Amino acid sequence: MTHCFKIFPFVAAALLAGCDESVRLEYATKEDAESESVFAQGWLPEIIPPSSRRITMTNDLDLNKSEGEFRFEVSELDAFVRLLVRTRSEDIEGFSAYSYDDWIFWIRDSRDYCRFRMTLIPR
Repeated sequence: MTHCFKIFPFVAAALLAGCDESVRLEYATKEDAESESVFAQGWLPEIIPPSSRRITMTNDLDLNKSEGEFRFEVSELDAFVRLLVRTRSEDIEGFSAYSYDDWIFWIRDSRDYCRFRMTLIPR
């Protein structure tokens, strides 16, 4: 009986780890992400700049949550920001926050790097 109690924590941890429904995706360019239907599936909005590159994201299918990052050309910043709403309450050090529907975008002050998070909230 003591042997069972020693094994139980390992079995429980393995089962919980197996329940993780998150998927990590990486794309070199926006075009690569488009070819994999990331935008059509709603895991990233099509409004990201055309030059977006080094796109990485983790999508949690259970929680309907996506988060990640990408880089883009500084010359496209103004056009990108015009599509967003400034959300100062979400600012973090070194990043300015913007929202778009269920998305928050944090654009680094250097203006060429963006982190993002989407959480679908039932309406």
